[in-house]
Amino acid sequence: MFRTVRGFASYADALRLLARIEGVPEDEIEPLVRLKYEHVVSAQVYRAPGYTMNADIEDLVAQFPHVKVNIMERPTEESPEFAIVKLERGADGKHKQTHRIRLPGNPIIGEGKPENQNMALTWCRGNYIQTIDMNQDAHLSEGIKVRNLLAIYN
Repeated sequence: MFRTVRGFASYADALRLLARIEGVPEDEIEPLVRLKYEHVVSAQVYRAPGYTMNADIEDLVAQFPHVKVNIMERPTEESPEFAIVKLERGADGKHKQTHRIRLPGNPIIGEGKPENQNMALTWCRGNYIQTIDMNQDAHLSEGIKVRNLLAIYN
């Protein structure tokens, strides 16, 4: 998962580079990048009992503070319902729950991967969304091409 997040985080770097080339004032670049680029990771097993890679996901978020995490909560004694939860990095650097939507039942009906991506779509905004499976990579040069690709659809 790290390679995928690192690679697609280069899209934000590409936006910064293009903004500088086009003469956007330095103090306007980060707000522009936040407006144009959003990175949601859907980790349905994060924080699940017995999941051993929680620390790895925490490290991932520490390195890429713009990443938002979508998780699925399963029924417990404290909360006997399914829910999807959005976590965002707080001022203290730790993920905080910002949104929670209770679900009427188990959202995983067929294959888990597409349903996991569907749950993450709840937190996505904008006109264009790219869904990527884990273990894929991207580079800065690919991020630079995205603007031209999106111009085709305007």
